[in-house]
Amino acid sequence: DRAPTASIPEGYQTAPVTRGPIEAIVSASGRIESARSQPLSFATTGVVAEVLVSDGDTVSASQALARLDTGDMELSLKQAEAALAVSQAQLERASKAPGAGDLAAAEAAVSAAQANLNELLRGASENDKELARLAIDQAKNSLWAAQGNRDAIKGSPVSSPGSGDAAEAQVLNAELAVRQAEINYAKLLEPAPASSVRQAQLQLAQAESNLATLRSTPDAQDLAVAQTQVAQAQVSVDMALRNLNQAVLRAPFSGYVTGLTLHPGDTVAPGTPIGTLVEPDRYHILVTVDETEVSAVAVGQRVQVLLDAYPEQT
Repeated sequence: DRAPTASIPEGYQTAPVTRGPIEAIVSASGRIESARSQPLSFATTGVVAEVLVSDGDTVSASQALARLDTGDMELSLKQAEAALAVSQAQLERASKAPGAGDLAAAEAAVSAAQANLNELLRGASENDKELARLAIDQAKNSLWAAQGNRDAIKGSPVSSPGSGDAAEAQVLNAELAVRQAEINYAKLLEPAPASSVRQAQLQLAQAESNLATLRSTPDAQDLAVAQTQVAQAQVSVDMALRNLNQAVLRAPFSGYVTGLTLHPGDTVAPGTPIGTLVEPDRYHILVTVDETEVSAVAVGQRVQVLLDAYPEQT
């Protein structure tokens, strides 16, 4: 027997029951992003001198995007290069052995200083002393002659008063000459002043030190210091070059520029983004799945993507 057919409400249809797959769909919304994008920023502080691209421009890897004013950086580089040249010259001088002429001059200076000290310590020679004694005798003879001439002039009845005065003046000068000769002789007998001896000893020590320095050149310690100074100066040059190179902002990879907010005259700081470089060839989609449906998502499932820009395409 067949079951009685129930009346079908208006607007409904019937169909035979069949078996088939059931699709469970997880819906989520999100956004498309480039698989690779990077904020653009300078690595050094400065004032923007030139902007070479515009927002939306496509650029290639290493292409210059903007430049900073490099006036101060170029001066720093020149200063560092000058310091390096000085250090290299000092290293070359420290490495160079003294010439024969330099050694001969230093040895002559030592000999002269030693001779000067010996002379001071020895005092006047016997010849000098004898010459000083003879000078006293000569001055006395001149005095006696002047006295005789004076007495003769004054004793003559025909001599004038003026001639007598002149003769008296000659006697006085001769007496002064005798006194001067006696003083010179006494000075020869005195020992050299201690200050003069000390000064001569210092001059000898300095000459000997200079000679020893020349003979020990190149000194290993001085050479090591000079080499270190050259290395430090080279580091300063490298840093100045690096700063100069960092004054040019270059594209790290090929892509297009977006969000560019840079104008000539702007002051930039290291690490401050001035735009973004986007790689246009690869993208990924970021969506937020509700926590009640996360368990239904697994690796390898097919995904249908609907874009607002292309609503008719799946």
